[in-house]
Amino acid sequence: MSWEPIETSLDAIERGLTNLNEDSLSLVLKALDRFQQDPLVLIHRGVLTGYVSLLCDGFFELTKNDKLLRCKVFYSIAKVVSWKRSVRYLPIDVYLLKKLMPLLEEQEGENWYVQFFILSWIYVLCLSPFKLEIDEKLYQLVAHCRAPVAVPIVVNIRSQLLSKNELLFRKYRDELDIATFNGILKVVLHQENVLVDSQTLHKFSEECLNGPVDVTKLKILPKLFLMYARDVDVGRMQGIITWIVSQFGSDFTDMRFAVAHCYAKIVKIVIEELEEEEMFELLVENCLDPTAEMLKFEPWDVLDHDRLHTYLLVIAELSTTIVKHSSETVGRICHDIIPYACKFQQLRANTIKGSQLRDASNFICWSLARARVGKERLRGEDLHSVFLNVLMCSLFDRELLIRKSANAALQEILGRYVTFAGILDNRTILQIIELPINNLPKHITSNTLQLYKILGQNDERYANFMIHWLFDSCIMENHDLSIVQWTTWTLCQWAAEKPSRLESTGILSRISDLGELSPHKASRLLYLLVQMRLHGLPWAALRHLHVVSQQVLDATRDMQFRKNDYDLFEFMAIFNYGALMLQDDQCGFTVDMQFADLIFRMLRGFTPSIRFHEDVVGLLRVLLSIVSSISTKFASLEVEAKFWYHFEQLIRSNNSCCCCSFAAIEPHRFVKIFRSSLPLMDCQGKSQILDAFQAVGSFRSLVQADKYLLTLLAKLLDDYTITEQGDIGRLVRASAARIVLKNQDLFMKETLSSQVVSSLVRLSGEPSEEIRNISLHILHGIEGMFAEDKIDFLQLIRLQSSKFKVYLNEFWKGFLMSAGAIHSSEIQIRSAIDSFLCYYKFLPSDYERLQVCNDLVRIIPSARWITESKSQQKLDLETGIVDQDILKITVSYINFWRRILESGLRIDPNFNFQGFYAKLYNLHLLNGAKN
Repeated sequence: MSWEPIETSLDAIERGLTNLNEDSLSLVLKALDRFQQDPLVLIHRGVLTGYVSLLCDGFFELTKNDKLLRCKVFYSIAKVVSWKRSVRYLPIDVYLLKKLMPLLEEQEGENWYVQFFILSWIYVLCLSPFKLEIDEKLYQLVAHCRAPVAVPIVVNIRSQLLSKNELLFRKYRDELDIATFNGILKVVLHQENVLVDSQTLHKFSEECLNGPVDVTKLKILPKLFLMYARDVDVGRMQGIITWIVSQFGSDFTDMRFAVAHCYAKIVKIVIEELEEEEMFELLVENCLDPTAEMLKFEPWDVLDHDRLHTYLLVIAELSTTIVKHSSETVGRICHDIIPYACKFQQLRANTIKGSQLRDASNFICWSLARARVGKERLRGEDLHSVFLNVLMCSLFDRELLIRKSANAALQEILGRYVTFAGILDNRTILQIIELPINNLPKHITSNTLQLYKILGQNDERYANFMIHWLFDSCIMENHDLSIVQWTTWTLCQWAAEKPSRLESTGILSRISDLGELSPHKASRLLYLLVQMRLHGLPWAALRHLHVVSQQVLDATRDMQFRKNDYDLFEFMAIFNYGALMLQDDQCGFTVDMQFADLIFRMLRGFTPSIRFHEDVVGLLRVLLSIVSSISTKFASLEVEAKFWYHFEQLIRSNNSCCCCSFAAIEPHRFVKIFRSSLPLMDCQGKSQILDAFQAVGSFRSLVQADKYLLTLLAKLLDDYTITEQGDIGRLVRASAARIVLKNQDLFMKETLSSQVVSSLVRLSGEPSEEIRNISLHILHGIEGMFAEDKIDFLQLIRLQSSKFKVYLNEFWKGFLMSAGAIHSSEIQIRSAIDSFLCYYKFLPSDYERLQVCNDLVRIIPSARWITESKSQQKLDLETGIVDQDILKITVSYINFWRRILESGLRIDPNFNFQGFYAKLYNLHLLNGAKN
């Protein structure tokens, strides 16, 4: 919010309140709402006193409607700055009760805005330290206000009244609810005289401990605990603590926060009010011990997530108190809890949980940093642990919200302790704060390289800590496989800059010490080692590669293919290893029967919707380019024959991995398989093969092997296959058009140019916007014109009628499919019809308009043509494509004529109306004969 809008809003509120009416009310409320995000502006400017004063002045003399307007403004103020703060500015003359009570009686059952304002005012007056003579009448009166926004205020009023009048309390104590009793305890807790008798205390204690848990009960329990502590009722104190601990495993997040806060308040009462250090340490240990036990020794995937979350919240709530009273406990938190909790993940039914625990860990770090006596009580080694762990979490956690909460804790630590403890200087702190955290995949590599340099300049131990964090937490232990991949690529770039870093940082030693790994962890390590080799690291640094690969290969040998990300990653990792080995002629690796079976088992399962599909396609392209050119890469001729047989079968069955990587194989083998398989494939498979030409960049070499390939692709511009999914042939047309766009010089030779241009002109008028734009780009290039990003139908018609007049009838065939479409957007149809009418209107002569009408009639198929076409459905034997559905195009063309005639098209009198009518009549008879 800039200064100008602030001043403008404040002025608007001031003017509106000075003369409040129906018109100015909306302006005032709108101006107040602008401060929702930053209510402190209103508080620090000191304007609330004036605003509330304007609302209260002369309030009782106003009309009913004017009172309502003021009450709405007050409610808006309370919503922006909070109710507790807004009531501070109300007048505190207790004699106003005589005016407010009759007014409240009048509002019974009426508008809750007025109730809210009057009750707020009454509450402020009840805060008077004096006993009110009309307290019982007021107590009964407010009980009738049951609007949801009024209930909390009623509770506060009744609590104030009962806490100041013992007789009134005794009269109504049996009717009290928990919320009101909680309010009474809040008032009387620190008073010398005892208002609450033990019987009432026991009654509410039993109600809290035996009924279902709710937030109100959790608010009252610390107060009950303190009351019992003063009476030295150890049994009931123990009962309260036991009951609260039993609620630690609540399924509801809000309830866990409330339970943790309740337990922490009791612990603070023990040390601050009762000064019982031994009991304080015991209660703290009751949370620390199970937390450390669960984090360090129990398998994370099976432990009680909700209970552990509550423990961490309790520790966070108590952190500042613990810093003040127990340095040893702080050390346990910093070394036994934070380093584990900030990495916590739990896999449940392929869902990754744990963000709440990592957020709680950040909460602990934030609380420790904000401890008032932190500089005197926090030890250097504890600060180092907190600083490094929260720094890693702020940069490398998988979730943005966790990175932000960690960053908030980090800034507290950097601002309060890091310079003080001599960890970093101010310049380094600024460099760390400036590191971006919002886009992890974009910045993980640059942040790692930059932070390694920053930390290494101060203390190499910090830089090594980061590298080991990335290896252990982000690669070997992380359940998010995207993080595994990003971190792997990052460490590869880091190691490629200086390979000796792997030794000096201890990563190689860490790998050697891993021992026997589970298949999932072995696949992660294998993927890392392969990527490092691809980034240029020497074999000597990757001596564990072959041992790990054998572990993964043994795990995947008999494994059934499942759509489980972690199993898929195993397949992908071993495939990655095989592709790497095939690229190295010195290692002697060949594709044997076992590896070939693994490949095809994997390819049959990887569909485009499955994770790592693109990775597998990229690896398959590498493998195919090698084995199709070098036969010795197969272990035997039998393996080679079986490999290519299965590969061709997968191509014909439209396997997405094979189709997307098909263009990578040796040109002559490609042409042979392509020409035999093309007629048998569906449109999806054909489209994937055509798109792969551009991804692999092999199209020109394939054309050199067989120039007839250009003719086949030109035919694919006319694929109008229709299935239950609709015009599925559009995928092939779009892919073929993209190939023409990238290779115009090859298609514009004399033998093909006329066929290709004719098809492109037709496509430029069709409904598919993607195909239309690609075709227009090509046609603009043919004419040497500048290709515009977007062109409307009117410009399109004029372009085709001026530059490609020879092919104008082909264009009309495509355009009428857009303008006459049955299933299309209303905007596209309206745009096409309006553009045609505009074009038609501004043609230079009636003769030209007559010619256009004649052309548009001629392209409508005749009844005879339809009959012959239906009896002789044409299928191209070379490509497997079919012509357009003649009935569909006939309906679309006639639909176009209907629309332009309904739009008021004026036709030249010389137009052959009888011939047009006869053509339509014959088509109608054909339809009747069909029925």
